[in-house]
Parts: sequence; structure tokens; C-alpha cells
Amino acid sequence: MLVASTPRVLADDRGDLWDSGKVASAETLNVAYAGQQLVSGQACFWKVRVWDQSDHPSAWSEAARWEVSLLNQSDWAASWLNDGKTNPATEASV
Repeated sequence: MLVASTPRVLADDRGDLWDSGKVASAETLNVAYAGQQLVSGQACFWKVRVWDQSDHPSAWSEAARWEVSLLNQSDWAASWLNDGKTNPATEASV
């Protein structure tokens, strides 16, 4: 598996965030990311290939993308959407 910081890096068949190399395993799900530390909101681009029983690699999969969730409480910043007259976070319960 290759994981890259930009589509361009991935298109060059490089994984600047993670290059797992060839891994001898039958696992296809829940393979843990083991690359560089990621940051909140970071976009990551990835692709994968497999080897057959004769040790021939497949073509690379189509590129895909994921974004890292917000990892730290300080990364969360939002305001309530309301009519501007009340603030549900400070209104006293009736």
C-alpha cells in the first residue's frame, strides 16, 4: 500500500506518508496504518496492489482519498446555528 500527501506524489508511485512494501499476509480488512504521524484534517491519498500465487503483482488500484478526523479537542471550533436571539448552550433549562 502507498499513502501519499498529494495525488501527484501517489501518481509517481511513491508513498511519502507510508509505503508498506510487499506484505505476506492474507489480511484484507482492518490493516492498521503504520506510516508517518498524521494531523487533524490532513488529506491522504492511497492505492494498493496484490501479488498472485506466482508472485506476480497486479496493477495498482485506482487512487482513493481519506481525511483524518479532528484529533484534538482544540481542533473543534463551532458556533450554534440558531435565530441569533438565543444561545442553547447558555439557556437555562425550564
